[in-house]
Amino acid sequence: MTPSSKDSRPGGRSGADPAQLAGIGIQFGVVLVAFLFAGNWLDRRLGTQPWLLLAGVFLGFGLSVLWMYRRLVVRDREKR
Repeated sequence: MTPSSKDSRPGGRSGADPAQLAGIGIQFGVVLVAFLFAGNWLDRRLGTQPWLLLAGVFLGFGLSVLWMYRRLVVRDREKR
């Protein structure tokens, strides 16, 4: 049995489609900006500038990377 023409992985399994990858990129940016604004808002309320802003950016980045990893790698392994 031969893989179809749109399959890009060995064994006939196709990878993530472009729409899924675009959605992941958009969500990455939205989460990062949301944590940036939350950190900035907390800094202004508590007078701790710039520490919570930085913590928010790093936390948003880390959570986004973790979510992307789980979405692209772990779910793909579970499907096999």
